[in-house]
Amino acid sequence: MPKQRTALAPVTHRVRTGGIRRVYVAALAPSLLAACSGDVVSLGERQDEIAVPPHSRCQTSTTLEGPVRIESQEQLDTLEGCEIIAGDLDIVAFPTASLRSLHALTRVEGRVKIGGYIPVRPTDGERPVEESLHGDRAAYEASIVSWLPSLEGLEQLETVGSLAITAPVRSLQPLSGLRRIDTRFLNVSSPVLESLAGLEAIGELEHLGVQGGKLRDISAVRLSEEMESLSVHAPILALDASALREAEHISLAYTELEDLDTFENLGSVDSLTIVSNARLRNVDGLGNVRYIVDLTVAENGQLESLGGAFPLLYWLRTLQIGDNPILTELPSFPSFDDGTGLPVPDDGPEWRSFINMEFISLHGNDRLQHFTMPAKWRTATTVAISGTLLETIDFANMQSIGTLIVEANPLLSGVNLGALSSVAFLDLNSNDVLSPTVFDGVSTVERNIARNAPAP
Repeated sequence: MPKQRTALAPVTHRVRTGGIRRVYVAALAPSLLAACSGDVVSLGERQDEIAVPPHSRCQTSTTLEGPVRIESQEQLDTLEGCEIIAGDLDIVAFPTASLRSLHALTRVEGRVKIGGYIPVRPTDGERPVEESLHGDRAAYEASIVSWLPSLEGLEQLETVGSLAITAPVRSLQPLSGLRRIDTRFLNVSSPVLESLAGLEAIGELEHLGVQGGKLRDISAVRLSEEMESLSVHAPILALDASALREAEHISLAYTELEDLDTFENLGSVDSLTIVSNARLRNVDGLGNVRYIVDLTVAENGQLESLGGAFPLLYWLRTLQIGDNPILTELPSFPSFDDGTGLPVPDDGPEWRSFINMEFISLHGNDRLQHFTMPAKWRTATTVAISGTLLETIDFANMQSIGTLIVEANPLLSGVNLGALSSVAFLDLNSNDVLSPTVFDGVSTVERNIARNAPAP
């Protein structure tokens, strides 16, 4: 009987095993059938090939043009055999998802976004839109509870443009082959993840966002000297930010940090938020910061004093300090520049008139009894002092305020106007023991004065 030959020309994909790129078997069954018919088959020649399945979108090429949006397991399975996605890959949350169909994927040239939102189906025939669930925390948490417990299937992934994962995954070890994030952007949110182990090889990051009620160890990742954003909302026990020199945004919330000494080299940050860190006792590690635009310190249960904080800070525009229950002292900002020490730039001498505090807010801080405006503060757009147990306020060298709100401070009895001469809008309300005439010497455009102590 003449020898029969089986024609096999399927698209095959390559995977990495033990750090070596190899090709796996394409179609064993037809080859073995050929062998049984008397044909001579060289398994050594084809043993590293595996055929792309017929349902795959990568039948003609292992590179798939993006963007690719996945909303179901059926759609996800069509990516089996794809090695490269030339664009974005968005996988929205859906029940009982599995990423095993992505076992051949090595590179995504755009962003990789796994979870974090659900598709909203329109009723008017328009294409689906994305709805962020971060604004509605209950809905957001519900969307990630059980949809994707594992990242198995991503073991071959080496390069992505950016990576954002919102899913109840317990391990990032399936990503241990990841070597490069082109934009240095990483976001991970999981209620059960305890560590970022598995990401040791990705290099320095310029954007890191992590969130999770059990996440305590993020030592697997490294921060660069300059960062766009560092957002840690997790009970981490330690953080290595010693390399960080400047950042656009830093947010620390729900951590177990006792101090911020790791930020000893930080010099400037546009937005700094320190909120709900139950064990934080001081922020002295921020002593070298010279420039902040927006500063918020709130709900830190063990933070007792900010008196010596920010000794070198010369630039600040908004300050919010609220609901730190044992806080007794605020920063004085001794190095603050009131504009007199700055050169007048080419855009006009009026520039100095904008050197002022834009927004100052004090709320709660039940042990704080006295507030004195820092000596170098001259003007402010808005000052809001509400819901405190302050006994006195000293405006010191503050000369003018756009909007001044002093409201619901039941123990406030003394106000020293200092240099304050004008307030455009004054709201003096519900201060039980404060005389309503205390601001009579201040020029105002509009006043709302009600429910304070009886006039003398």
